[in-house]
Amino acid sequence: MTNFLLKLFATLVIGIVAAFIYLFKIILNYSSEEIKPYIIFLLIIFIMAAPLFVYYTRSTIFLGILSLFHKIVRKINKHSDK
Repeated sequence: MTNFLLKLFATLVIGIVAAFIYLFKIILNYSSEEIKPYIIFLLIIFIMAAPLFVYYTRSTIFLGILSLFHKIVRKINKHSDK
């Protein structure tokens, strides 16, 4: 059972890191040159804090936040395709 939980935890960490990377990639495409270093710095902080975030929050809160990011990314993608 613990092996399953370890795999689940690793999948959640990879998922949140991928969501943040994708969101920041979209933000970097639409931002000016002056704020790009700050956005990259925030991206590094989020990647480092993702395992703690997943560990200290339970899966329902995490999945709700991840689905919110997914909706935001989908809306941004719809606007960028036009």
